[in-house]
This record gives sequence, C-alpha cells and structure tokens, in this order.
Amino acid sequence: MILVKNTLATQCCCCSCGDWLEHWEKTYQTKATKCMHFHCNESFFLVGAPIYQVVDDQKTEWIIPLCRKHTHLKIAFHVPDKTKFAPIIY
Repeated sequence: MILVKNTLATQCCCCSCGDWLEHWEKTYQTKATKCMHFHCNESFFLVGAPIYQVVDDQKTEWIIPLCRKHTHLKIAFHVPDKTKFAPIIY
C-alpha cells in the first residue's frame, strides 16, 4: 500500500483535458472505475483528485481517481500499490 494525502488544491486542470478525472483517463487511455482509497469500492461520483505521496519530501503532486467523499479527507490514507498516478499539468 502507498500512503497519500490530498493536496486540497482548488486549482482546476489547466491542460486541454477539461478536468482532472478526464486528464487521468486520457493519460492511461482507460476509464476510472472506482475510488482508489484502499477501503472504498465507490464507482459513482468519481473525481480526479490532486494528491501527493507522504514519503515524497518534495510533495510532487499527482492525480488519482477518488470518490467525492475521499477527495476531501484531510488525513493521510492508503491506496493500492497498483494505483496509477497521473502527473499534474498546470
């Protein structure tokens, strides 16, 4: 498992994708099917969430699919090792 934390950023996606979830889907050429929070199986109301890996001292930001509930968490949480992280483009 990988420990991550929401950046709680309010900036929108500034690439041509339109929003962060679409950015993640275009990066990996697949549809997001579920929230990546380790203990969640929500498949509706997904958003692209800006996060960073807790072990990353530089706090490099990435996008992962999360449900609306988990995109607002203010504490660190786990995602599966197989989680695909899309780079943020501002």
